[in-house]
Amino acid sequence: MTRNLLMSFLGTGKYIPCYYEYNDKRSKLTRYIQTAIYEHISSYVDNLEVIIFCTKEAEEANWSGLQETFNEIAPQAKVKNVPIPSEQDEDATWTLFEKIMDEIQYGDRIFFDVTHSFRTNPIVALIVLNYAKVVKGAKFGGLMYGWIEKLGRIPEIEKINVEERIAPIVDLTGMTNLLTWTNGADQFIRTGNASVLLEIVNQELKHKKDDKKSELINVKYLINQLNTVGLCFETARANSLQTEINKWKEKTEEIKHSENQHFRQLIPLIDTIEKKVENFSDDEIMNYYYMSKWCYDHGLIQQGLTILVESVITVLCKLVKVDEFNKDMRDVVSSSLNVYLDKKPEEEWQGDIEFMKKVVKKIKPYREMLKPFQKLREYRNNINHAEMNKERQFQAKSFQGALKESLDNLRPFFEEMSKSLNSRTEVT
Repeated sequence: MTRNLLMSFLGTGKYIPCYYEYNDKRSKLTRYIQTAIYEHISSYVDNLEVIIFCTKEAEEANWSGLQETFNEIAPQAKVKNVPIPSEQDEDATWTLFEKIMDEIQYGDRIFFDVTHSFRTNPIVALIVLNYAKVVKGAKFGGLMYGWIEKLGRIPEIEKINVEERIAPIVDLTGMTNLLTWTNGADQFIRTGNASVLLEIVNQELKHKKDDKKSELINVKYLINQLNTVGLCFETARANSLQTEINKWKEKTEEIKHSENQHFRQLIPLIDTIEKKVENFSDDEIMNYYYMSKWCYDHGLIQQGLTILVESVITVLCKLVKVDEFNKDMRDVVSSSLNVYLDKKPEEEWQGDIEFMKKVVKKIKPYREMLKPFQKLREYRNNINHAEMNKERQFQAKSFQGALKESLDNLRPFFEEMSKSLNSRTEVT
């Protein structure tokens, strides 16, 4: 069963009685922000447990008072005191990290109050929360701060009538969400996989009120589209990729021109991601090349080898003016290229010999540019047949280098075909 935890640091200073307010809902009069936040969260979360991290000094100054206040305002609350070191050196920071992690169980939903945390404690709390997400499957409920300083310094607050002491609870969760979005964007930038981003936006939608969901719908569409692009690369959908990338670019432009604050904070991340697809244009020939290059950049080696081989065949189909989607035509073009590069005598050719001669005649001017295809073909066949080939074996680490070498060596071919075929299209 998922636990809901409110974690907080207890301070050593003087706590002043006041009311705390969040979303126009006011807490009971309290000296301690912890009870006010507990009231707020427990209004929509069941079985909320409270964990208070205390230095020895904080315990002596305020622990008994906090207990008494919880007993008055929320006697049902389970409140636990966890001792932490008073020091602020590196060893103490690691001890604090371990203390917080020890209190988190797998799948816990965590709310954190950082009102009275000391110096580095909020930073440690954020690091722990992100770490706990990964290693303990924890979920982040919110980050809260009781802004009592808005009323002034303690002597000034004491002069204010108690009934007029109303301090806001500031929800800092948006800042932690940006950190989460950053992690998701980082995963996409490194791997081309948008699944984490998709999970983030789905979680945010789940916890948004209905009147706030509309602002996230466009973001979800954008991330869905980005996820589709990633899946197309992962599954070598060469024919679908350009359409899906264009859809993503169109949606990106809509969001970048939005005045919505939620969108504005994502724009720098979107800009970074957008650079990943900036090479893709209306040049269909070069797009085939960049598809394979993307795969190399994101560790999709098998997909990159497959796309590059098939892209060479596709471009040659265009060169000889046959339907690149017709399997029989592709097979003939592929066979023609193979026998030509392997220098097989015509008597060993198989298939439509006359048509193969026409294909070979067309590709002859590009023989030097196409020579790297032979090695590329070997690696593609070996990896796609799961090493079940006794003719020649390759070490696992060799495939990445083979793809990089093939991309470098075959780029002139794609660039030449781009000029030739695109100019032919323009003339037509």
